[in-house]
Amino acid sequence: MRWVVLVTMALLLVILVHVTYAQSICSNGETVMYLTSAEQVWCIPHVYQGDNGGQPVNNYPVYYGPSNASLYWSLAGISSNQPILELVPSQTGSAGAMFWSGYYNGSNVTIMLVGTYTTGTIGSVADGFEIYLFIKPSGWSTINPASNYSIPYATNDNSYSVQGEVIFPYAMPNAKYIVVQWDPWWSYGSGLTPQGDWNVWIGVGNGNSTPGITDVIDGVGSGAFEPNPGDLIRVTVIYNPYNNTVSGYAEDLNTGQIASFSYSLNGNFTPPSPGQYTFGIAGNTGGSYANWGLINVTTGGLLYSSNYAQQIQWSTQLIEIALAVVIVIIVIVIALLRRRKS
Repeated sequence: MRWVVLVTMALLLVILVHVTYAQSICSNGETVMYLTSAEQVWCIPHVYQGDNGGQPVNNYPVYYGPSNASLYWSLAGISSNQPILELVPSQTGSAGAMFWSGYYNGSNVTIMLVGTYTTGTIGSVADGFEIYLFIKPSGWSTINPASNYSIPYATNDNSYSVQGEVIFPYAMPNAKYIVVQWDPWWSYGSGLTPQGDWNVWIGVGNGNSTPGITDVIDGVGSGAFEPNPGDLIRVTVIYNPYNNTVSGYAEDLNTGQIASFSYSLNGNFTPPSPGQYTFGIAGNTGGSYANWGLINVTTGGLLYSSNYAQQIQWSTQLIEIALAVVIVIIVIVIALLRRRKS
């Protein structure tokens, strides 16, 4: 009987530590998602949208947890159970995006991701990651489950010679948003001689119709790298409203190689007023491709409702609390049975 009580107490302690740690990750007000083999924490409600050749699909983005993440990593000959959100599969002309909402307070906004790929057109992988800022959705919502894989959007796959299939979601009339892309194919596949590996667009909302798209700049920046399969890539995009500038910084965390840019949006975009906006991250492919995936997403300069974090954490805690209750019940039953026998 004593050993049962001790085991029960140990399990309850593990559960308590797990719940507390998950809460601490979300309590910083910066984490959108955080995936490790021990913890898979989603702090903010989010919706997905997949695309294949301009047609919506609902089979990606797809999440690989600790039990099946090896299916993703083994494609690069890596033995790992690190969870990952595969945004887009290793195929031509496709894209996959994740969107969430936050309150913009009028200061600098930073969105940072850590991602990778494990298979693709090695030596010329494409087309990297996109980061979305300041969307005012039309016909969809990040907190409406019906929007999941049902986001109205258009694609823009030919405005630049290097970009691949890029999703532009519908937005409120005349509401502008920013799309920044880091695409290593500029330097390691296109055969062109750009200054860098970054593209920038402005999406212009048209209500329940195809948004307008302004091509701002392409192939800009300094530095370039093509990550190896399984290399961790950190991509950071910062919008500065004080000088209306967008900048980006990509780093291969395995090799230390970097690619960066900074560009003024004057004449193309007006600094937005404080308020609620939607933000996002996507991976995409063109004629060349890779299975771009996400491990972590954090932000700065955005505020999130504490209720959102509680909803996501509570869904995890329900499972853990249920497990604890079951354990306690088992202990009680065993104790009662022993008393009857004695």
